[in-house]
Amino acid sequence: LRSCLPGVLLFAPPLHSQKQIAAIDFAMPDLSKLSDSKRALAIEQLALKIWTFSGCAEKGVLASELLDAADDVPDDVLQEVATTYAAALRGCSGQYDNAYLELARLLRGTHIQVSLDDPRLAAALDKVDTEDREIEEADFTLPDMQGRLWTRKDLRGKVVLLNFWLTGCRPCVHEIPALDALYDRFRAKGLVILAISGDDDATALRSFLRTHSVSYPVLLDLGRKVTERFHVVEVPRSMIFNRSGKLTAQVIGSRTQKQFAEMLGQTGLH
Repeated sequence: LRSCLPGVLLFAPPLHSQKQIAAIDFAMPDLSKLSDSKRALAIEQLALKIWTFSGCAEKGVLASELLDAADDVPDDVLQEVATTYAAALRGCSGQYDNAYLELARLLRGTHIQVSLDDPRLAAALDKVDTEDREIEEADFTLPDMQGRLWTRKDLRGKVVLLNFWLTGCRPCVHEIPALDALYDRFRAKGLVILAISGDDDATALRSFLRTHSVSYPVLLDLGRKVTERFHVVEVPRSMIFNRSGKLTAQVIGSRTQKQFAEMLGQTGLH
């Protein structure tokens, strides 16, 4: 799944809907085992099936799970998922603030657009924009596993990719080779990648790094102060800042090397 932190129940379906949800929900855990092309096709087909549901909560539960599973898929498939999610929200009259925030973060982090004229989505987009401004101004000083201190504002003039992650998070570990390849490719051109863990301890990180190759610095955020300052709730979450310190892209969930390269391209790295 996209998120490796405890989630919030975004929709509460009535008990009589559980069997209907299970008819599609059973396929969700298998998506991660499929190849990229087959998984993208399966997600697109599931999105179409969710459209057949009549209840708001039923659509909402599955659309949220589908969004969680939609890592590393082409933009046209992600667009289908976002459209399905927006359709589920359009029919909901309850309080689903977290669901609107989830959709707002997807829209702000991609070029995806949806047709949903709803003040709740507008409010969620405003909240995300406020968070982004706070993230852009946020600073930190953290040690890496070799004891070197890294301060974000000292990195002006560099392109900085912050990757918030956990050693026990499968999507986090899955994207390490992509980040490694990009670090090797762009390091000489001014790319700095910093992996920040706010939930591991030093022992867990050292144990992980003994068995996994990570070429870029790994930082330990004891107490999660930096993680919270950057409004990170779910991991992996990556943020890219250009040479002037402006936040140019951010995503929740793992991404491929190609997807990361496209985001870095917005900073002038090619």
